[in-house]
Amino acid sequence: MLTPEDLEKIESKVKIKLSFINLYVTGRVIQEMERTFKELSGASAAFTTKEMKSAAKLMEDIRSEVKKQSPKIDKEVRQAFYDAAGKINYENEQFTESMAKQINETTGSEIKVPSVPTGDQPIKKIDDLKLTPKEKKLLESAYQRTTGEITNLTKTMPLSGQNTYIEACNTAYTQIQSGVDPNTAIVNAIKDVSSKGITTVAYNSRNDSVEVAIARAVRTGVNQASCDISLERCNELGANF
Repeated sequence: MLTPEDLEKIESKVKIKLSFINLYVTGRVIQEMERTFKELSGASAAFTTKEMKSAAKLMEDIRSEVKKQSPKIDKEVRQAFYDAAGKINYENEQFTESMAKQINETTGSEIKVPSVPTGDQPIKKIDDLKLTPKEKKLLESAYQRTTGEITNLTKTMPLSGQNTYIEACNTAYTQIQSGVDPNTAIVNAIKDVSSKGITTVAYNSRNDSVEVAIARAVRTGVNQASCDISLERCNELGANF
């Protein structure tokens, strides 16, 4: 089975790719805030109009960046599944070897004992794995379910970035209208956005960081693949336990 250490190693590269997107979105929110307040008017209507135009542009920019980065994320997620499958494959081959030896010793048969891989070979494509056709299908199915969930999660990022921008602008503007020095209000708002980043995505009535939500999806997906493939190997060998 996959240990917590295995899962953390598998998730790490995916998290790195996601952190780049989060940094980009955070930077764009701050950049748009600076532009909005650079030409700040005392009229509330003028501020609201500028804010809404900037929010629309920001959302489109983030959507474009997410679309550009999605293939890179998908590549890392697929590699994560291959890495997990490599560990699963190694353990299953050990199990198969053990079963073959026991059958040979018990029945006097001469079932060929497979050679067990070392477990550390780089996996670049699914055919590098010693999986049966059905086991490969189970791996691909788990991968497809996971990428579908990740797609849904990343699609929330443009709206999350836009909402962060609007909330920060409104907070700063309200403070300015209340008499706070404009530079102080803007700097405070930028510091708040910088410290939090675009930390939440709304999905299934939850608010999570993008990294946490997608890491959870990857963790769940590779665990499902691990269980499905291991159970299938037992089934193929006629093992009940």
